[in-house]
Amino acid sequence: MNSDIRTENTQQRLAIYSAIAGVLTAGAAHAAPTASPLDFPLNVEDTDGGYASQSIDIDIDDNGQIDFTISVDFRSGNSSCNYGSGPISFAGSYGGSVSVDPSNYYAGMISSGESISSAGIWSEYYTGLTGCYYDTGNWPAPSRGFLGVRFTRGNDTHYGYLELETYEGSLGVNIIEACFESDPDTAIEAGSCPEERTTSVPVPVGGAIPLTLGLLAIGAAALRRRRRQL
Repeated sequence: MNSDIRTENTQQRLAIYSAIAGVLTAGAAHAAPTASPLDFPLNVEDTDGGYASQSIDIDIDDNGQIDFTISVDFRSGNSSCNYGSGPISFAGSYGGSVSVDPSNYYAGMISSGESISSAGIWSEYYTGLTGCYYDTGNWPAPSRGFLGVRFTRGNDTHYGYLELETYEGSLGVNIIEACFESDPDTAIEAGSCPEERTTSVPVPVGGAIPLTLGLLAIGAAALRRRRRQL
């Protein structure tokens, strides 16, 4: 075979292998569920007999902008409880909002593996985690589950979740962990971030980067065999 043709074929194959490696490398670098850098667990509890509300602010991505406020107020479970609010309530701040159960418009509880995306129903206003009066809402004490959240970073919308726990014996809630998708407008599954993860996890040996190098090595070996055949 003409040497020019062999050279051209070799260059075409190398271009294909390089393209495959580029795709895999891009996939390895693609944004992933990111554990909130806040120190968990966080707790808010009404400990003064119900005469004053207690609240905490959550900046889920720790960028200096408050995304959510959680308020606990025993009084709202008695004389001043409004529909959609409750003794434990969430409110979005500066573009933050919480996922609402369409059956009762209280803050929804979802299970591990469920998707959180733009398909949900979202509220930026105070939304009851627990219900009013005899209505337990979706988080009767004791309960543990995931609450879908979304927030803005600049002009981008990000989706995430809080893992929450309500408990008996006191009016309060524990925020066990928080996780968000760092890629904007991208769905995230509840439970994507392990509780123990507080920093990004390096690519393990045998992961996407070694696989890319392996494909390149296979391609090079194939080219050597092809040359011997020619």
